[in-house]
Amino acid sequence: MVWQYYREQEFCGMEIAEYTIEPTIASPVKLCRVCDDKSDGAHFGVESCRACAAFFRRSVVMRKKYICRQGGENCQINKTVRCMCRCCRFNKCLKMGMMKDAVQSPRDQIGKRSEQQQQQYAEIKQEHADSTSGYYDPLHCEQPLLDSWDVYITEEVAMPILKKIQAGYNELRARRAQYRYEVPMEPITMDTDLNVPRRITHKHGFRMLAHDNENIVKFMRSSFPRLNEFDQLQRKVLYRSCFASYMLFDSAYRTYLQSGDENDRWYISDGNYIDMADVGYYYSAFEGSSLSHADASSFSLFRPTFSMFVRNILQPMKLLRMTDMEFFALIALTFYSHGADGGTGETDQKAMEVRDAILRELTFYYTRFACFKDYPLRMAQVMLMLPSIHRITTRFREDVEINKLFNTDFGDEKIYDLINGKGQI
Repeated sequence: MVWQYYREQEFCGMEIAEYTIEPTIASPVKLCRVCDDKSDGAHFGVESCRACAAFFRRSVVMRKKYICRQGGENCQINKTVRCMCRCCRFNKCLKMGMMKDAVQSPRDQIGKRSEQQQQQYAEIKQEHADSTSGYYDPLHCEQPLLDSWDVYITEEVAMPILKKIQAGYNELRARRAQYRYEVPMEPITMDTDLNVPRRITHKHGFRMLAHDNENIVKFMRSSFPRLNEFDQLQRKVLYRSCFASYMLFDSAYRTYLQSGDENDRWYISDGNYIDMADVGYYYSAFEGSSLSHADASSFSLFRPTFSMFVRNILQPMKLLRMTDMEFFALIALTFYSHGADGGTGETDQKAMEVRDAILRELTFYYTRFACFKDYPLRMAQVMLMLPSIHRITTRFREDVEINKLFNTDFGDEKIYDLINGKGQI
């Protein structure tokens, strides 16, 4: 509060006003009710920052439906991690009192545009509509799009590849949620709670991998772009070359989401896990198992590979707090890898075009929708996982071949062939 003392004086026949300004008592800084950052004022009925207000507006206008990546809808939301879980962030907006009714409908929210702005927006829409590849290239715009255009330049328009992969992967997640009931882990008693993760043995692991394989292929065929431009033989080349890398990357991301601070659990597609601290249990003999003591010893060769997996993939994911979009970009880049065994020059050229489009979309995601200040560094750190996963995949395939020499039971022979890039999709 500012205290002012006013006094009129007469000087040289003129009245003058004199103000005496006393010390100011600073008002307390108002914080965003959602993320505790500095508030920009009241938005939709609640003190909030510009970022949370814009997020809430986009979510309501676009009628977004979010899924909590952790599954519990209790993720921490503050100014450092508020972008990590959109479901929990939106729920907190509602909990703090933001009103959906206060969000205006998506009519012209930026008022009257200049002719130049109208022409630019029309060109952007036309470019997207006429594009033969279906890609919107944000890096070819002459100037950054205005923040108030968010309602028009949506994620679906700006990132068609990543959003299509997201939709397909969400379907795969929903399908996998039923695995525990379709292929329950033995033994089952009256007291068994199928919703509680349990450590598994090798028999269940191979059964689940075989069960999951069909849905993985279905996800790839429906979600990855431009596959219709490759002939059937080249599509099989891409599937076979990426299957093992995808399997490891997918399990790494699933483990990252589910394991918390645990580094000795490797989660499989049905939500159960391999206890890597007790490899003997995973390879232990039980009813129906054909493993001998020698077989269990041979399987211990996988332990160094798992250590590489944790150190080079799982721990970096946790340190970066990898997002879904980054994961989708990585698995797509893995699928469209250069120089696939059995591929042709045409295959490599088309794959390179798709990779370029994916990288442009990921850049757009960082600059427009994510909250990372130093996004070039983060993008580089994410891309450095690609050589790591290829290196671990090679090591894993070597382990599989070595263990095959010991006549170890690998269950489904088709899975063994797919891991080694020999199987038929």
